[in-house]
Amino acid sequence: MRYPYARFLPALAVVCTVPLITTSAPAQVVNVDSRLYGFAFPTDPAPVPGQIITPISLAPGGVLNQLTLPAGTYSISNATGLTGADPSFTGWNYSGGWVWSIVVANDATHAVVFYADRGGNRGSQASIAAQPDVQAFSGTFTLPAPATLDFMIRDYYLPDNAGGVAVLIGPACDSIDFNHDGLFPDTQDIDDFLSVFSGGACSTATCGDIDFNNDSLFPDTSDIDSLLRVFSGGSCV
Repeated sequence: MRYPYARFLPALAVVCTVPLITTSAPAQVVNVDSRLYGFAFPTDPAPVPGQIITPISLAPGGVLNQLTLPAGTYSISNATGLTGADPSFTGWNYSGGWVWSIVVANDATHAVVFYADRGGNRGSQASIAAQPDVQAFSGTFTLPAPATLDFMIRDYYLPDNAGGVAVLIGPACDSIDFNHDGLFPDTQDIDDFLSVFSGGACSTATCGDIDFNNDSLFPDTSDIDSLLRVFSGGSCV
């Protein structure tokens, strides 16, 4: 990986002497088949975080669509076009038209962790997939403790459905204004991050924590990677 700020490389040599934790939760694509994964009636009104629902599965053996994650703050976004995303999961159809929605619940408690729908109701899968708010969909959720999550669509009768959705789950990064001086993008934020990461001072005394990618692992050089990547206009993970 190449970064445009070569002047920071000496500092990186210093911070690499810090004991490191290298395990992390990488970004993962989750495919949600609308014919297999939903939740029990009622599905109206739209679910809200904390609401208790009953996930249902028509997959063989009734297996739910699950992902286990450590504690942390995560981003969730439309995975259409990414490696691992099912190309037919760009929207889903029920008896009333084509829609795009995703429900995430804690498997242990059945409490909704995240819900979103975008694009309204359209006449075709191509139309729902082309909606700007579907293509740009992004959100975040926080897990206070490790959890197994269930992924589903917002429907209780699945046999007449078609399509699905694919989402990318990964750690959500902090603001690049690490020193909270109101100036960004500003290379002073990188200077301060590397200083604090190495056990040094913050120039403003109001710096954030060094778990920049919010994967609950620190000190961890992947936080430096994430900071430089986001600073350069890239993704968190």
